[in-house]
Amino acid sequence: GFSNTTPQLFSNPTARIADLSFGIGNVPMSFSGPPAPVRRSTTYAAGVNFKRALSKTVSLVTGLNYSQYRTQQLVGAASSNDTTVLLENNQRVKVNGFYRPGSLQNIRNNYHYLELPLAMEIKPVEQLPLYIQTGISMAYMIGSNALVYQPQNRLYYRSPAVYNKAGVHLRGVLQYGFTHRKKVVVYTGPYIQYSVTNLERSGNNKNRLRAYGLTTVFSL
Repeated sequence: GFSNTTPQLFSNPTARIADLSFGIGNVPMSFSGPPAPVRRSTTYAAGVNFKRALSKTVSLVTGLNYSQYRTQQLVGAASSNDTTVLLENNQRVKVNGFYRPGSLQNIRNNYHYLELPLAMEIKPVEQLPLYIQTGISMAYMIGSNALVYQPQNRLYYRSPAVYNKAGVHLRGVLQYGFTHRKKVVVYTGPYIQYSVTNLERSGNNKNRLRAYGLTTVFSL
């Protein structure tokens, strides 16, 4: 599938540059500016799901999944100098090196999550192997190398301290089941997912993960 970040739904589009402010670090001041556009990239997930039938047409689905979401963006020259960034909550974060804005290199941002899905599955037509899943996924970030933009000093930096570790994702799936000897063995179809939790802890930053693509499930 594919993933990207998006501002919070219904947010004010004219305030997005200000929303990305993280305060002033101890590097020389410069003019503020917007970050490079974040572009979509491939994403994937793998795990084990369990299904319990509540009736002939309704089931409860849960499990444990590992997901890697990716985005990409262009940045400029890299600096190995250490610096300190002041976040909006007055927390100081020391970062080992940073990037300037530009288009010298393409950086891929990776977000690694463990997820516990909980969904309701409905089979609209009992005789047709078509399934609709809607539900949530409790997610915990176990790692990320993603860049965060600091507009006052015009730099990108990495720091695990800026991220919300726990999050909630909304998910919808439409699947068709392929049968073998009257038993469904493979489910496949499109999915869409949207995070209701901000990626960063900053009060003004409304970036959230979204993903879409195809999912395939093998039944044992």
